[in-house]
Formats: sequence, C-alpha cells, structure tokens
Amino acid sequence: MRRIPTRANHQSSNFYPNLYNPANAATFDSAGNICSGPADPGCTAASPGLGTSPNPILAGLQFYENGIGIGGINGIPKGLVKSFLPAFGPRVGFAYDLTGQGKTAIRGGFGIMYDRIQGNDMYNGATNTPFDASPTVHNVVLGNPGTNVTTGAAVTSANLPILPVGITGISNNYPPPTSYQFSLGVQQSLGAKSVLSVSYVGSQDRHENDYAEINLPPAADLPALVASGGAGINQLYGYRGYGAIRLSNDEANSHYNSMQVDLHGNIRSDLQLQFGYTLAKTQDATTSKRQRRRPQTTSPIPMRVGGTTVVLRNSIVARRIHQLRLQSPVLEEQRKPLLEDGGWRLGGVRDRYHGIGSAGPIWE
Repeated sequence: MRRIPTRANHQSSNFYPNLYNPANAATFDSAGNICSGPADPGCTAASPGLGTSPNPILAGLQFYENGIGIGGINGIPKGLVKSFLPAFGPRVGFAYDLTGQGKTAIRGGFGIMYDRIQGNDMYNGATNTPFDASPTVHNVVLGNPGTNVTTGAAVTSANLPILPVGITGISNNYPPPTSYQFSLGVQQSLGAKSVLSVSYVGSQDRHENDYAEINLPPAADLPALVASGGAGINQLYGYRGYGAIRLSNDEANSHYNSMQVDLHGNIRSDLQLQFGYTLAKTQDATTSKRQRRRPQTTSPIPMRVGGTTVVLRNSIVARRIHQLRLQSPVLEEQRKPLLEDGGWRLGGVRDRYHGIGSAGPIWE
C-alpha cells in the first residue's frame, strides 16, 4: 500500500492548470502589482481571481487564487494528488536443477518495487498561496515598518501590494515511482568447493521524478524582455497572476542492463576467494548526478531517455577472506576454537571501477 501524505485542517494547497480560468486572468497596475481596487494607479477595479486565506492569522490579506485548490475542499484530494492504491508489488523467483545432479542450476527472479512520495514533495509547497505571505514594503520607518516614511500613513494589510507569487506544486497525475527488476542466470559447480555464476540483471524504471516549469512567457517575446530588463513580464506569463510555477512530475523513465559474473570457492577450510565482474549500461532522463534536467529534445517526456552521465560500466571486485582460528589455552588439549561458528575472520577487498561520473571519468 502507498499512503499519500496529508496535512490537517485543510492547510495545504496546490496549483491545478485545469482549474485556472483565463477569463479571470490577473490585471495589473502601472507598478506591475495585481490590481486590488480602483485606487491603484492604472486600475479601474480589483483584479478577478482574488481571494482570502482560511488561515485566521492572514485575515485581511488578499491573494490571487485562480487555479489554486486546497486539500480536502471542493473535490481536491486531501493529499493534493490522485491516489494510486493499491500498489501491488509481487516478487517471484525460481531455481531449476538442469541435470538433476546438483551441479548446474538455472535461477531467475522478478519483482515490482515502489518508491513513496518523498517529504520534500510536500514540504516544497508549504509556502504556497494562500497559506503564506511574504510582502515586500518599501519606504517604511526602520523603527516601525508599519509606517510609511514619506506620508506617515500606517501600512495595513489593506494597502499592501498584491504580488504575483511563485508556486511549487505537484502534478495531479502522480503515480508512484516504479521499478521492474529481473534476473536470469546459470550457476555451475566447479569441483566440490567452487561455483561459477553468470547472470543477466536488469531493471525497467517508470514514473521517475522531475520538475517542470510550466509558466513561461512566449519564446518570441524573450528578446524584448531581455532588452527591457524584464519589464512587463508579469503580463506575458501563460498563467497570468503568478510568477514561476514548478510542478513535480513522476513521468521519467530509465533502464539498467548488466552482465554479472561471480566466481567464489573455498581454497581451504579457513580460506575463501571471490572474484566478481559486472558490465553494465544505464540510460535515464538525467544529465547531472545531483539535478534532474530533461534532455534538450521536443519528444514526449517518457521518451526523453539517453545515456546517463553517472554510470560504472565496468566493475571488478576481488575478495580474500581468511578465518582466524584462535585457540584457548584452557581448551588447548581439545583443539577447539575460542570462537566457534561465526568466529573472527580477516578479509581483504580490492575493487576496480571504470565509468563516467558527473565530474568526468571514474578510475579507482
């Protein structure tokens, strides 16, 4: 099962493009603020789409709320997104003795795994309108920010400017990140104490997370905006009345395929040797180890898959494990180890990696 995090008392909000009504797009005064009424310069009336906060602490402040939904109200899910319960995650495996002599075995497995909605997915929206207000007020008395230094008038919630605010939200269609993992391999006994294993191990990962900026001015207007220093950008946004709108989406894909070879054996009763080699290839929708950025292409998001910049293409591991047999003076005549099953062991590990990292090639 996958539970969607919720907040009590309807204190969470999100932006839904389908709820945005272009007929209620914001209107602006000559200073670039959203019109709060006919007293604002260049305004004949208050902008459509204005509302107030259900938070009593913010009583009297106006917010632009066109396209905003509050969790648990008017059909908005309490967790802000559609629930995809139940998340069925079976895991199956098999082993088959190919010859019936216990020398050769074929093994395989398949499983479906899910990730949960991370805390940051919800915390990033904690300051969304109408539950947070960070007004910027100019020309106030330093000792009393509630007084205008020019006019001496009191600065109240009624005369605070209504600014286009940024939104960090979640796409309403938010399926759980899913990983389909599978393997198929052969194990062959080499003598009485050694085993060679050769396997294919892979995964197909779906609904991986990324963020999309959905409120951008038309590309044709960018040269004029650059030349003017951004003047008038609020009137050019697609969702007029807001600044940046970043929505978290579970939509990216990745693939992992590898050949894994393992040879291990008991040389003596107290000495084990192991050698492992992995040849792997990974493709995903990232171009950075620390940030998810979509490849520069116009194809649909789920198809935007390319070679990852963080991959260990070749991995070699060699291990030597020696069991340390400590004898007790009291039990010397019986020749018993001081620590029996699971006693002290000395081991040595040597790893070699070859691949591409976020800062360049990896050699270790």
